[in-house]
Amino acid sequence: MERAKHTFRNGKSQAQQIAASISAHGNSRHTAKQAGEKGLVHGLGTERGLKQSLAQYAEWLHSRRRGDLRTSTREAITDYLHERAEQVGQSALNMDRQHLDRLQRHLHGQDVEPLPKVRSELETIRSTRAYTPAQLDAIRAAQTDRHALTTELAQRTGIRAHCAASIRPAAEQPRSARRQWSDARFTGPGGLLPPGSLYTVVGKGGLVREIWIPADLVPRLEARRLPMPERVTDRGVHYIRAYDIGYGQSWSQSFTAASKRALGWSNGAHGARHTYVQTRVSELQEAGWSYKDARLVVSQEVGHFRESVIDAYLR
Repeated sequence: MERAKHTFRNGKSQAQQIAASISAHGNSRHTAKQAGEKGLVHGLGTERGLKQSLAQYAEWLHSRRRGDLRTSTREAITDYLHERAEQVGQSALNMDRQHLDRLQRHLHGQDVEPLPKVRSELETIRSTRAYTPAQLDAIRAAQTDRHALTTELAQRTGIRAHCAASIRPAAEQPRSARRQWSDARFTGPGGLLPPGSLYTVVGKGGLVREIWIPADLVPRLEARRLPMPERVTDRGVHYIRAYDIGYGQSWSQSFTAASKRALGWSNGAHGARHTYVQTRVSELQEAGWSYKDARLVVSQEVGHFRESVIDAYLR
């Protein structure tokens, strides 16, 4: 296959030329709307923000060897936004999404499907705190069996709420090949894997990552296997569900309600993920790992690829 030709030399020059094509100084919004032109930039401040967002995205494309702005795909934009979700707050993320929507329409026409909404991982992490094991025991006791199992999975594997809808044995749903994965993930003392089985989940941006489910949880999960996988939707995203367990918004709501009943307060379902991160980093340090290396390994176990991202989990 012939490699795509790159139109510009660097991200800044790419952004400037694309922004010039999208800008409409001197033309009213009403006139542009009548002409069927959506998302044109009329203000100088908006144009500056557009150039900055496009330049950052162009540099990301270059660093990942995924082409340039002219050859950008919807998949690449979505992957980028999910990585940005680990770095910036919701307002900055929304602005990037808006500008990259303009890029999509410029490249593929006005009727292209809008980009999916992405939640800031940074703000989600900062807004929650870990629970103790005893507190999570009390929360599970106040939940139905299907939601309680998901709570235990979150505590012991670090899955997010939506990931519970896509759990599959690794042999049925292989991990994504486009990332470099550490062989030290899930290991214990001596670099050995504890008793258990390898499964995968579909994470943010469609990234399929592995999780290690402890041996005592595997038969309980498999006992809830559906006769046939079914298509479900959570927060506008479609998943193929293979197990009758809680997932997504319904599980998060169950967790919050159970926490309030059992403890009188709630830090949110994401707090169970905090518990996993803190527990695993401590385990690896006790096994002789440095704090930095332990953070890097655990960051991959929970679907991140920079150890600094999980610092907020460790407060």
